[in-house]
Amino acid sequence: MASISAFVNWAKDNGIKSPHVDVAETEYAGHGLLAKESISNDGMTLVHIPHNMLITATRAIKNNLELCEALSKIDEEDLETFVRLPQQERFTLRLFLALQKFSSKQKSSFWKPYIDVLPSLDDIRKTSILFLDDEGSRTLDGTGLSMPLRAKRMFLKQELEVVKTAVEWMTFDMWLWANAIFWSRAISVGSSNTDDLGYDTVLLPFFDFANHSMDPTIRWEPTKDGGIDLVPFPDAVGSLAGNELFLSYGDDKPNQELLYLYGFTLDGNPVSSKMTAPFANFFDMQDPASQVKISWVSQLKRPVVTLSAPLKEEETGWDSTGWTRDSLAMMYIAALEDDIMFELLPDVSNLTLSEKSNKTSDDEDDPVMIQASLEGEVIDTLDSLAIKVAKSEQFPLIELRVVILLMNLLEGHIDEISSAIPAQKVAPSMADHIERYKKEELQVIQTSYTALEKYRDQLMEHEYVVAYIAAQE
Repeated sequence: MASISAFVNWAKDNGIKSPHVDVAETEYAGHGLLAKESISNDGMTLVHIPHNMLITATRAIKNNLELCEALSKIDEEDLETFVRLPQQERFTLRLFLALQKFSSKQKSSFWKPYIDVLPSLDDIRKTSILFLDDEGSRTLDGTGLSMPLRAKRMFLKQELEVVKTAVEWMTFDMWLWANAIFWSRAISVGSSNTDDLGYDTVLLPFFDFANHSMDPTIRWEPTKDGGIDLVPFPDAVGSLAGNELFLSYGDDKPNQELLYLYGFTLDGNPVSSKMTAPFANFFDMQDPASQVKISWVSQLKRPVVTLSAPLKEEETGWDSTGWTRDSLAMMYIAALEDDIMFELLPDVSNLTLSEKSNKTSDDEDDPVMIQASLEGEVIDTLDSLAIKVAKSEQFPLIELRVVILLMNLLEGHIDEISSAIPAQKVAPSMADHIERYKKEELQVIQTSYTALEKYRDQLMEHEYVVAYIAAQE
């Protein structure tokens, strides 16, 4: 890694003020921010990053002919308009990073001192799970990260093909590096019109040396001039010189998210990882009726079922299993099979009242929506479905079917995690974090499975279920 002192001097020369902070190596996370002196009050500005040093997508294309030419080949839309679109803003910043790091044309770039102190490609290979190939990613089989990891790598490969239409020499590893650097460093600061540089997402030289802690000592706040200040929390007052200063990357981030985005996990993280599974896993997706059911759920929310650490392990029933209420309502659709009726109707949700009243067209191209009904009553939300099912005489039997479906799902995940290749097969610096995450998620799954077993046994003793089973025999 290039000289930190060269970066610090460049930052100072360009208006970044850090009179109370040093950038120094840490034992566990590369570099970090250390207090030069004891923090005397929570009004101290520890670091000030002026507006002109915020790397926005609009600023990235300024005086950057190579980036402008590449973006113009990728999309013919006006560049100023293109880079302000949320998705394209992030794409532009990632392409900016890749070109700054790997292009020979960027050796004299204004941003070079910053790019030079970013983790190298070799560094990121050792920490980012996105660099796990098909064989290496098998260490995550059965976990909630298995499918998102494969899907993300596939998406980035497709995105790379677009990039290569403008930058033929770009490799997958280079694009992975840019993606990892962006998502582990960029922050959303909200839209600004300062200097007509409307933006939401930025890269912040100096700021991004701050490491994460569940007990942060500093926070960031916008300044009147459009810049960013790092200031201490009141609890940090009295912190001694030489102590590392920590930001929070978010107080609700489980190890699953930390590993995926940042390449590390926290021992004793109080935020539990969540396991998600596609709702489609419970259906034959070759069956048109199944496709309609998934589409109806998709009208309401993302069609996935979600498991997190149970909040009430000492109880029985759903509160002890860790599955969300929306997940339970979705599972009623799988358990009820053909009892819920679905029909296609014209989608008039975006029409005015007069347009709705005058609509008589049967044009096949008209947008449609799916309407669900149960026992003649229209169901328009997952909550209304759950309430309707709970009133049914068959409710205990429906609950039992859901329990069995979820137990089968979890059994599959337990088997996959248990038989996955050891994390020792991957880079040592990554292995410990993967194993910590897997152990944590396996515990969540096993706890839920045990709770489902107890609830199954309870339901099996319900008089309606007993009578139903007897009638089947």
